[in-house]
Amino acid sequence: MKKIKLYVFTFLAMGMVSLLNSCKDTEKSITPSGLEIFPKEAGLGTLLTIKGTNLSNIQKVTFGNVTAAFNPVYNTDDVFMLRVPEAAVFGLQKITLTNTGGEVTQSQIDFKVLQPAPSILDVQPLASSPGELITITGLNFTGKGYSSDIIVKIGEAKAEIVSLEKGKIVIKMPAGNGGVVTVTTGNTNIGGGESISKATIANENVFHMIADFDGGGSSDKSYWYTYGDVDGPFVTVAADPAPKSGKFMKMTNAKGTNKNGYVGASHDDKIVYDISKVTTENTAIRLDVNSNGKKSTGLFVGILDSNGGNWVKTIKCDWDNWQAVTFKLSDLNFWYGTQKGNKIDGKKIVRITVGFDNYKDTAQELNIDNIRFIEYK
Repeated sequence: MKKIKLYVFTFLAMGMVSLLNSCKDTEKSITPSGLEIFPKEAGLGTLLTIKGTNLSNIQKVTFGNVTAAFNPVYNTDDVFMLRVPEAAVFGLQKITLTNTGGEVTQSQIDFKVLQPAPSILDVQPLASSPGELITITGLNFTGKGYSSDIIVKIGEAKAEIVSLEKGKIVIKMPAGNGGVVTVTTGNTNIGGGESISKATIANENVFHMIADFDGGGSSDKSYWYTYGDVDGPFVTVAADPAPKSGKFMKMTNAKGTNKNGYVGASHDDKIVYDISKVTTENTAIRLDVNSNGKKSTGLFVGILDSNGGNWVKTIKCDWDNWQAVTFKLSDLNFWYGTQKGNKIDGKKIVRITVGFDNYKDTAQELNIDNIRFIEYK
């Protein structure tokens, strides 16, 4: 009789455990409900907050067909947090939350993944002639899932795109009067959009050729010499990578040594430039530059006046082949200081210098040609 009671008690106890586990599993398997998401649209990597009920046991989340990672430690029964996965597809889609019960405990909510808007950071050169190449650097020009519809304009004129990367666009200068650079990417309804540069690109008017090493223009190449930590003597080279041809000035510092602490090329003070016929604000110095693939090369351009003033501008030459570089005189700094170049007296410029910037321990090389003053039309 005691054995029968024991068996009955054991059976009842097992039943109670089974019932408790069943209730617990049922609680875990409840479908998430009352879902709201904040924000309702966002870009890749954005932190999202989903509010509702039965969110503490979520096992899987997908954006369309892309699975999202999340940390359940930060989630509660009524708040669930995660980031938009980097592999998510742009556009309107369903976010699916799956509880422990599998597909029978799934809930969905609408969400829009935004394509990043473009951003223009720099444009070079700032003045150009129709057909010449202009490089636009920035962010979010193209990438996986981006629309192929991209338009670049200078002023009102549409430019031909030569090459397109996520952070760089190379275009041909269109005919026209110039103007601001505008980049418009596709998918504007899901975040793409438009970016307008602060720089104005102008058709150039060369009014003084400082150095054309083919012998043309108004310069005399015999005045130029190199100094400081340049490897070997000053040379002009008669052959050049496409698209340029003819002679140009070549400087190298193959070992990046800075024994003298300076390196460059200049001419003597027999040449005196008078740019007083135009305002400094509308005048620039422009030159063609090729670093021969050494993209760590830093270029400096200097203007000296008869009072001993030294105005300098630097740039990193991180492009391939030849590119025209333009510096407005008003953007130059007084010997790396904060005083701007709008103090330059156009009647007192006596020397133009070019050379390497931050060349210690870094092999650098510069081919330079067609140094000239230009006026913005």
